[in-house]
Amino acid sequence: MSTDLFGVRVLDLDHEQRRVCFRVFVVYYEPSWGTGELLPDDPTFFFRVLWEAAENSTPRRDGSLADVVTLDEFLDEEWVESNTHRFVAGIERVAARNHPVSDEAFERLPMFSHERDGGWQDEERLAQGDYVVQVTDARWMESLRVGQSWGTTSYAANS
Repeated sequence: MSTDLFGVRVLDLDHEQRRVCFRVFVVYYEPSWGTGELLPDDPTFFFRVLWEAAENSTPRRDGSLADVVTLDEFLDEEWVESNTHRFVAGIERVAARNHPVSDEAFERLPMFSHERDGGWQDEERLAQGDYVVQVTDARWMESLRVGQSWGTTSYAANS
């Protein structure tokens, strides 16, 4: 079992415009990483998040992201870096809270925050960012629901 690095919540969906708005929480604080740029800003992170949501949805629909991308491809770093553009057209961080983390705030944060019933303890204190993600096909959003939250071990390729 791996330790989640981030928490993800779906804030809004616009299927016509092929846009999803995510809030991403930093839920794991490794002291050696420092307090600077902790939020992901790479499309590969959001590709991984979209794939996880599709993989965990039941029943899966023919053509969902998890049907199109195999587990082996998902786990292949080079494949993800080379193919993310086929699924994620762009990302924009539109808000950030508690970021970068001050040294004082870092000392008060737990090293790890567990997800419970779609939330994280003291989530208002966690470093977090809101992102608008443009997908290449509305099918990649089929498994998402507004308010849906989960912990993820996903990461950005250039982290």
